[in-house]
Amino acid sequence: MPRALPFLVLLSVVTYADVPVARAADTLRVAAAAVNLEADDSMVIAGGIGPGKAVGQEGQLRVTAVVIEKPSAGKFVIGDVDVLFLTRDFMDRAFAEVQRTTGIPPEHVLINATPDHWPRAG
Repeated sequence: MPRALPFLVLLSVVTYADVPVARAADTLRVAAAAVNLEADDSMVIAGGIGPGKAVGQEGQLRVTAVVIEKPSAGKFVIGDVDVLFLTRDFMDRAFAEVQRTTGIPPEHVLINATPDHWPRAG
């Protein structure tokens, strides 16, 4: 699996915890997980006039995901990745992998890119 897709593994291994939110029969289930990404010196620093390079990683790049399931509505994913942007091509492959490994359809997945301007981003 390419290094740029670690959150797919994260989403495919999330386990659910029952969290009763009401006395109704429709129980809300929620799970969360996070992983740190490891940058390597081949990554280009984005956001400048031209591509730049850095040596080493000073801060943490993190991927987080929350999966919410309500039996009457299905499963939904809200994810966050510490990068500047995610291309459509990348996200199409990610959505397909999420659906293949978890059964969660692309229209139930929201992934946000949140650059923090500390470690290298790409």
